[in-house]
Amino acid sequence: MTSTDEKMALWPALKTAVGEDQHRLDREMARWSEAYGERGGKIHCSRGCRNCCTLHVEVSLTEALLVSDALTVEQAAAVEAAVERMGAELAGVDDFKTFLRRYRQRVGACPFLDADGVCTVYAVRPFACRALLSTRPADWCAIDFATLSPLERTLFMDSLDRTVVAFPTHYVADTQERAQELEAAAIAAMRERFGLAVSGNLPYLVHLQRRYGLSEALAQGEKAVRELLHHHGIDSPFLVHLHT
Repeated sequence: MTSTDEKMALWPALKTAVGEDQHRLDREMARWSEAYGERGGKIHCSRGCRNCCTLHVEVSLTEALLVSDALTVEQAAAVEAAVERMGAELAGVDDFKTFLRRYRQRVGACPFLDADGVCTVYAVRPFACRALLSTRPADWCAIDFATLSPLERTLFMDSLDRTVVAFPTHYVADTQERAQELEAAAIAAMRERFGLAVSGNLPYLVHLQRRYGLSEALAQGEKAVRELLHHHGIDSPFLVHLHT
């Protein structure tokens, strides 16, 4: 029978593989963006444009571990503050649209941003963050489309290039689809080695790792993970997902 220590020894290789895939995605995106520019398109993302950084970010536990490993004491404290807001604002919410809206409006900006809106974990940011490319100026990334009039929504959607974007958003589809493939591969590799995989909200998984040792619980098996979540988890079905 494989011991917990032996299973814990599997994590470095998983993290290395995800890191390599993140760099691969960066190269693929650079080529895509160059080709898009040659066709007359423009990506509006730039350093410090932070409006998309209020979105719920779904990651594999392996990606969260890379972020957790890189944190300073100050960054870890910011994560804990964000998780406190999650507990206050999201517990008991069982409708996904309500969850997403409340997360963005009440939990607030990503705890990994600095005062200038710059990502402080940029080198180890997850696939989902790397892949989000905006075909519209940053102001559009802050808009709650539920607040727009029907005419405004229609004009916006009619302006989108449906061959490029993940309609009805203005974000590039190809790069998001590629990121989803790589995230799925990370989840599959985790499940193959542990018999179970974990994914979920980025800062929340970082919190569970730093405070309660989620990766070690996973090495102990599904029962240990479920017990950890039962005792220390926020009552929300959208923050953590188990893949058996």
